[in-house]
Amino acid sequence: MQKKNSFLETFLYICEITIEIIQAIVEIIVPSIASIYFIIGGAVAAGAACIFFPAFIIYILITSIIVAIISFLYRFI
Repeated sequence: MQKKNSFLETFLYICEITIEIIQAIVEIIVPSIASIYFIIGGAVAAGAACIFFPAFIIYILITSIIVAIISFLYRFI
């Protein structure tokens, strides 16, 4: 049981780092749009940014997949 929890903690930590890295990359690629997106934090800004920057589509997909995996794993705890 302890091994499963430590594995899950490691996995969540890796997911957290991955999200931070993706955010950093997106902010480097499109600083102004990224800052607007993170300030507003809404789907409208994300959708508008997706039209001009395909990186945002990948970013949103990866984050939503990671969030889905984490929420799925939390059901078993």
